Amino acid sequence: MQILIPISFFVVSATSFLPYNLFMNAHEYFYFKLHNTSIFNGTDFKPIAEETVLQRKFEGYLSLFGGVACIIGAAVNLLLTTHFRVYAGHALVLLSLIPTIFYTYTDTDDYQQDFFNISLILASLASFGSIGLIGGGIMGLVSGFPSHNLKAVLFGQSAAGICATVLSIVCQITTSDLIWNGRIYFLIATCWTLMSILFYRYVSIKSKTPYDSDSDSEDDTNALIRSDSDPDLNAVRTVSDKDLYMRTLSKSKYSLACLMLTLTITLSAFPGVASLVKSVSHSEAWIGYFSSICCFLAFNVGDGCGRALSGMKKMGTKWLTIFCLLRCVFIPLIIICNIHPRYHTPTLLPYDGVFLLVILLFGITHGHTFSIAVDNITGSVDPECGEVSGSIINLASVLSAFIGSFIGIGLVTLL
Repeated sequence: MQILIPISFFVVSATSFLPYNLFMNAHEYFYFKLHNTSIFNGTDFKPIAEETVLQRKFEGYLSLFGGVACIIGAAVNLLLTTHFRVYAGHALVLLSLIPTIFYTYTDTDDYQQDFFNISLILASLASFGSIGLIGGGIMGLVSGFPSHNLKAVLFGQSAAGICATVLSIVCQITTSDLIWNGRIYFLIATCWTLMSILFYRYVSIKSKTPYDSDSDSEDDTNALIRSDSDPDLNAVRTVSDKDLYMRTLSKSKYSLACLMLTLTITLSAFPGVASLVKSVSHSEAWIGYFSSICCFLAFNVGDGCGRALSGMKKMGTKWLTIFCLLRCVFIPLIIICNIHPRYHTPTLLPYDGVFLLVILLFGITHGHTFSIAVDNITGSVDPECGEVSGSIINLASVLSAFIGSFIGIGLVTLL
């Protein structure tokens, strides 16, 4: 039953990115909840020409607040045991989903600003628990397993985005009532999170990592007692931990910089800017699915393909850096697509097909460079630094994602 180990890593890794993708891909539901109440009342929502201020700000602020929560989670991550991180992370995800489901039963038209603020808090709590705690915990745990399990973790992260988008589309097809759409969406997410706990329980039992701090052996217990009572031993342990971090940073600094550059560029344009691109079609059906398919699904499918291609050929740090820098061209390409409303810049590429191609390539290059950077980092460090490298990757990822989200909000303001 060894196949269950990579499957478990896949499921738990998907859970580490699922909540963020859920809140981001429930685009139509949140847009309905934040609609202009002066000209619309009901549940059969159709996109209108002018977005409200809250609608326009939602994706950008979601990325920004989620990024702050992830940074805090990644920092706290370093102080907690692996199993506590992951179990606590699952608990926080569930605590954020339950009130979100409650709001699908509540009319929020009279307090949209409060709903906007509370939704950001719940999304941030989910990001703190998932990317901040579960993500860091699973990256640390996988270091004690054969290397093919790392691929399962990386594909799980990509699959979270694909599954969230497909789920959003299926909910749209199933019912035109966007309240039911959101309700089904978050109920399924709750069931997935509960299933993820069971899979993590299985993989934690199979864990052979020497860094597992939950060991119950008498020798380990005695060692802990001695170290707590002996300040000299505590000093040695602290120096040892610092040494591991410094060695890891020294050996992986260039690949780590590429990883951060990749995420910063991606989050600068996606989803805050890219989600504002509108279809030029006159078909109401296509307009309703345009954002889900051409923005979110295209990017996540491209991301998955890029991660799959990363295993075909290794790329040195020099070429990886050049490739990462070249990805900057996608930001202006997305900006000149049919973003609406825009106030200060022109639309130069008002074509649905061109936008789809740009987003697909953006996703492929993101997945490709991110996976190669992670492989280079984990492959360059000593075996005893495996868990440390996982924590550093997680912290670097959330820091760069926050920077990218902040840039994205600035770009939306300038459009």
